[in-house]
Amino acid sequence: MAGAYRGEFEQMDAWDPALDHDARYDLTEEWTQILKRLWTEPSVNFAGKHFHFQDCVSEPKPLHPPFLICAGMSKRGFEFSVREADGCFIGGRDEAETRDAVHRARALAAQLGKPIRTYCMMTVITAPTDAQAQGRAQKYRDGLDEGAVLGMLESYGVPRNSEGNAMTARAQGAFMTQTVVGAPATCAAKIEAFLRDCDIDGLMFVYDDYEQGLRVTGREILPQLRRAFA
Repeated sequence: MAGAYRGEFEQMDAWDPALDHDARYDLTEEWTQILKRLWTEPSVNFAGKHFHFQDCVSEPKPLHPPFLICAGMSKRGFEFSVREADGCFIGGRDEAETRDAVHRARALAAQLGKPIRTYCMMTVITAPTDAQAQGRAQKYRDGLDEGAVLGMLESYGVPRNSEGNAMTARAQGAFMTQTVVGAPATCAAKIEAFLRDCDIDGLMFVYDDYEQGLRVTGREILPQLRRAFA
């Protein structure tokens, strides 16, 4: 969302306090519509609330329109993501909430006559054995820095006293995404179950040790998932 992190925008004098949450999405929607036209049309005229373009040209055109992804779970953000993007990142406190968001996204896309792909983040904590992985995850839970988590949530625009927010709920357990913990085979089985249960199109993995996690995923987890979905 344009202007999601107020502190980052204020340091560049780019924050407009006159725009509230929904109005920032209005601005973003106009800009996105302009970009899409610039990618495909010789020149663009546009008269909106936030932007006015006259005979604007952008060259060279992309060979293929870029695949747009957006994340927004507020009502306005969700509608924008489905309407203007090709894929949307969704969230939920559990599998049921995530599955509901997936189905809502597809239902809205069907009403708009367009396709949509859905994704969410997932933290993968793995080790040679389930017990070792659980111990590793517990170390992070025991070392949770609540002040840092609250500060990060605030930078996302989530009030400190927010209730019912998926990120807030998960932060209390040290991981702010869906999480699987275990040996590689265990993680693969849990990921497969999550994908099937939530009917979601894809995942973005988050690792505590990026290099090790990426290596184990490529060598041991993905082959099992490919066999499962072959």
